[in-house]
Amino acid sequence: MRFVEQVEKEIYQNFWKKINGDFMQTYEWGQFQIVGRGQIPHYVGMEDENGNLLCATLLLERRGPFGYSYFYAPRGYLIDFQNVELLKQFTVFLKQFLKKHKGIYLKVDPDITYQVLNNNGEVETENLMAKHLYQTMLDIGYHHTGFNLYFDHNQPRYTFRISYQQSLEEIEKKIHKSIMKKVRKTNQYHMIFRESNDIDTFYQLIQKVSEKDDFSAYSLSYYQNFYRYMVEAGHAKIFELVINPQALYQERQEELEKLTSSLEQKQVKENDISNVETQVTRLKKEIALLEDVKTKEELVICSQVCACNQTRLWTLYIGNDTIGREFYAVNRMYYEVICYGKEHGFLDLDLFGTVGDIHTTLHNYAGIHQFKQNFGGSYIALIGEFDLVMKPFCYKVLPKILKLYRKLKKKL
Repeated sequence: MRFVEQVEKEIYQNFWKKINGDFMQTYEWGQFQIVGRGQIPHYVGMEDENGNLLCATLLLERRGPFGYSYFYAPRGYLIDFQNVELLKQFTVFLKQFLKKHKGIYLKVDPDITYQVLNNNGEVETENLMAKHLYQTMLDIGYHHTGFNLYFDHNQPRYTFRISYQQSLEEIEKKIHKSIMKKVRKTNQYHMIFRESNDIDTFYQLIQKVSEKDDFSAYSLSYYQNFYRYMVEAGHAKIFELVINPQALYQERQEELEKLTSSLEQKQVKENDISNVETQVTRLKKEIALLEDVKTKEELVICSQVCACNQTRLWTLYIGNDTIGREFYAVNRMYYEVICYGKEHGFLDLDLFGTVGDIHTTLHNYAGIHQFKQNFGGSYIALIGEFDLVMKPFCYKVLPKILKLYRKLKKKL
């Protein structure tokens, strides 16, 4: 077997497709990281005596101080992890690569299910293959960084996945009643769900969410580059929910006039008065929301970016405006994406990240967890991160060195 330090683009892409790798192992993800995060992609692999690629991985290099680097194989490798001999030999070659490039360590976090949990966070099933792999990785020389519970590693270790090996009716039964109730309510707003190529509108909407929830969204250029490398290559999709404010405003005005008139003329039964008054209050609120956009025939109120490979969709980023929040657009968007995945032949939908501590009071983690849990997917714990350490002392002090290095860079 021979190590290939730079797998050709087309060969790498075809192998990724054959393996059906994670979207973060695509050739384009590596190119995106150059402009998105200033990282250097390496597409390495191992081939047999006939030149056939046996395994490969995208390595992202981040340069550190004093000429050293550290590497990351996001959701790598593109390999049969059950083939221990193949994994061992590939690791030998990776060590040689790291030595050549003054690598302190290489981090890899395979997308391998370790456990399936119930909604109380209790272990329901164990993946024996994953447990065997865990020990194999340790035996080969990898260091496991721990079974973390929060968003403190490179990628979330916990997630919810909705399997499409069931009918849409069965999926809907598992979705919490409160979610389905809100989804049904959105029917009155005549929302249109569609695919889009409008990354700028998505950015405007996620900016509004970041302002409301007090978090920092990526820059416009970040999302534009994501579109350029991932959406255009077919590894990601943008979805939108659209309303017609002009028609909706007029409809609401007419409905308000009708209800107001019936109350004034005492045409409402006494037992129904409270309900009608509630409807009037709601209509007034919606009319006020639509006031500034009442002349528009089209308005995007929610936009979501999803990644994909041949069999899986991942929900990544979502943005909506004030109208979208009041009209339950986020609930409707997730529901529509679930339906889209089913209709387009995907095998599952990954809601991309939650916590392992369901009782946490940190940040808004509990709210995120509950929201995603309400869609009825399987609660999954992945195997976690493994580090292949080449320079133990540097590995140990690297966090402190980087902190000092970044401070010095700011002063220069």
